[in-house]
Amino acid sequence: MNFKKLGWCLICLILIIPFSGCNDEQKSYYHNDKKISQDRDSFSYMIRDEKSQSNNETSIKFSGFDGKDTIWNIESDESNDIIFRYKSHTTSGKFKGVLITPEKTIEKIFEGSENGEKAISLNKGSYSFKIVGQSAKGDVSINIELNDKVKISTKKIWN
Repeated sequence: MNFKKLGWCLICLILIIPFSGCNDEQKSYYHNDKKISQDRDSFSYMIRDEKSQSNNETSIKFSGFDGKDTIWNIESDESNDIIFRYKSHTTSGKFKGVLITPEKTIEKIFEGSENGEKAISLNKGSYSFKIVGQSAKGDVSINIELNDKVKISTKKIWN
C-alpha cells in the first residue's frame, strides 16, 4: 500500500468530515420559532450578494441559503409605527422575513414570493429583522419606512 496516498486520503477526510453535518441544524430552523427568535445567528449560503442603498434598504440575491440571518436591529424608544416594503422572489426552497419582538415572539413579514407592504406597531424595546431560509434560492428587496424616534442598525459581517 502506498503510504503517501493513504496520508492524503486521511488529510482529506479530516478536512471534510467536520463540515459534512453543519448544515443540518440550519435547515431545521425554518419551522422552529424558538430557534429563530434566539439572538445568535446561524446560516450558510452558497451565494450571497447584498447591495444596501441606505441604512434602511437592502437587496439580496442568494442561493443555497439555510438558517437565520439578522439584517437589522431596530430600537424603539416609545410606541412607533414602521412600514416594511418588500419584493421577494423565491425560485426554490423556503424563504421568509420575520420581525423578532422584545418578548421573542415572531411576526412574519413575508414568505416565499411576495410583493407588498406591512405596517407594524412597535412598543418600546429592541427588535430584530431576520431572513430565514431552507435550501432557498432567490432574491429580495426590502425597505423600512420609519421616523426619527426609531433607530436602525445593520449587522455587518464584512468591512
